Amino acid sequence: LDEGHYAVVVAELIDAVTARPQTLLANLGERMARLAREQRYEEAAWARDRHDALVRALQRRWEWEALTRAGWLELEHADGTVAIVDHGVLVETRPPGTSPRLRGSAPGSTYAITPVAPSVESAEEAHLIWRWIESAPTRVVECTGSFAHPVQRVERLTRLDDLAA
Repeated sequence: LDEGHYAVVVAELIDAVTARPQTLLANLGERMARLAREQRYEEAAWARDRHDALVRALQRRWEWEALTRAGWLELEHADGTVAIVDHGVLVETRPPGTSPRLRGSAPGSTYAITPVAPSVESAEEAHLIWRWIESAPTRVVECTGSFAHPVQRVERLTRLDDLAA
């Protein structure tokens, strides 16, 4: 590959990971469907497993990005539990009815968490926080950045025989 072609491939990959995951997932889905039609179910299951692994990785990246962009985020769960997340890092939880800890005048000044670099650990922590957020209605009490649910979620593939039809 020459440098120009390589740059195009890298740009397409970055675009797919950040905005259009279907371009990455389509080939795996097509391969899985073809293998299922050919009744090569073990190979089709391998392609499905690769697809699902990529979906999970993309979801966790989006969850991490959403939580880090939120900055200082105070959330109240349906049961009254409060969680404080600072740039994707859980810094405090409070049981229902517990008074907040004292902090400086600006959100985040008590903990002074700096944004965390992407890593397996930070993605796993963001995923656990995200699961808690989605487990019941959760209210955003305070947010210093922008907090939004990822719009372009991708779904896992499930049944091979549906694809073979």
